[in-house]
Amino acid sequence: MITRAPGPLLVVGVGLCALAFSTAHPMIMAAVLVVAVALLLASRTPARGVLLIAGILGVGVAVLNPFVQASGDLILFQLPEIPIFDMQVTLEEVMAGLTLGARAAAVTIVVMAVLALADPDRLLQLASRLAPRSALAASVAARMVPTLRRDAVALVETSRLRGRSPRVGSWVARGRTASTLALPLVGSALERSLDVAEAMAARGYGVGTPTRRPRVAWDAVDRFTMAVGVGMCLVAFASIAGWLGRYGFFPTMDPLIDVRSLVAAVGTVLAGIVLAGAIRR
Repeated sequence: MITRAPGPLLVVGVGLCALAFSTAHPMIMAAVLVVAVALLLASRTPARGVLLIAGILGVGVAVLNPFVQASGDLILFQLPEIPIFDMQVTLEEVMAGLTLGARAAAVTIVVMAVLALADPDRLLQLASRLAPRSALAASVAARMVPTLRRDAVALVETSRLRGRSPRVGSWVARGRTASTLALPLVGSALERSLDVAEAMAARGYGVGTPTRRPRVAWDAVDRFTMAVGVGMCLVAFASIAGWLGRYGFFPTMDPLIDVRSLVAAVGTVLAGIVLAGAIRR
């Protein structure tokens, strides 16, 4: 697992998300999606679950869009009439749905990639400047997750040795067995929370000036990440200002390829792939 300074990664994430929401051009949206996937793979974390969730979300939006939007000139096919839904599917509706689905998937993957790449302690330290108590609660909760997972595994093994396993039997039987283990797991979590609170009080938390973790200097990859993030924010600003042009799907689609959008898409992909390679190395 690779972790980097959170500041530059947040700038990259903001730039990519702003670019995704500021344009409807399919080529630029595809570029944002490619960069998001590249960053997620660069984190060396299991990406199958994230890609599955993003894919389900994107495909769902793409499939649903033609039936809730009645526009477009080039009719592909006509389905039997159903009240409320538009059953006439046009090429423009399909392309608009694919673009919206790509946007939903890209934003989901970007958020998960930034969270996977950012150092969690430094990210919470950055958040503590705005909400110190919330950041502390999030930090303690995040560190308790592995402990609670071990407690849950121990409870399951104990229950299995006593002849009751939540992995055997029908779904109803599994649910009943798991529900009986929930109460001791909650009790264990509460006991650990009291132990943590007592340890913090014994170490003087809340008394005097709070200490801070020493700041870690950025290395060459962090500086390059910040440069790429600033560049993506500038491209997003250009898109918001209309300098890249406005893309329309209805009543007929605008040309897919134009010089400004092509340059923006190619530049975004190249910068994102180089950044992912630098992080991975």
